[in-house]
Amino acid sequence: MRAYRSEELRFTDAFGRVRGHYTHNGRGLKELPDSSDVGLLCSYVMANPEHTQSCLKQAIAKGEDPAVVFMAAGVSGETAMLAWLLQCAGQTEITLLALDAFRRITGFDALSAQGLSWKLGHTIKKAGLTASHQAAQTWFDQHGVSLPKSNCFLGRNFDRKKLAHVLRHGYQSDREVAAMRSLVDANSQVFPVRSKSSIQRTALNQLFPETSEAL
Repeated sequence: MRAYRSEELRFTDAFGRVRGHYTHNGRGLKELPDSSDVGLLCSYVMANPEHTQSCLKQAIAKGEDPAVVFMAAGVSGETAMLAWLLQCAGQTEITLLALDAFRRITGFDALSAQGLSWKLGHTIKKAGLTASHQAAQTWFDQHGVSLPKSNCFLGRNFDRKKLAHVLRHGYQSDREVAAMRSLVDANSQVFPVRSKSSIQRTALNQLFPETSEAL
């Protein structure tokens, strides 16, 4: 564990593209940031979950980059946004962005359900996108009622055991969100998500001592 450096905690989308950095400046914001900085927007929605849906819809209305808005939607974990995300996923040009946010909140990967890969996103034909959208809608109709009625991450509440598991075993894009969620109330610490495994294990034991044996 060491002093916070923004380049170590990044918002990374399903394709591995860096969309922004977590910033503690977002913790003190009480209104939607005027800039289109994705790190600031993501940090804001994590610190102000009760305003997530309204602020992101406002961002869309202002013409913000959809990639920025949907990244923030996924990071927020706001389950109240799922119906809106599915509605947006019906638009082919933003289907992947909306389904990425849907996956991060619910844990359901609509592309994998169709035998597709996020890494091949640029080659996915409209039929594949439509089928993935329908798969997400079907899953939500069947399982949406069992999701936590608040912020969740990969289908569950932000409990310490779940976050520790993601930090140990999750995809890189999810591990960084888990690190941010773990430290959202911290002032000067960071989980070293890009360090070698021995350093990460030490950090896990320090951050989650009650779960270290289970890891």
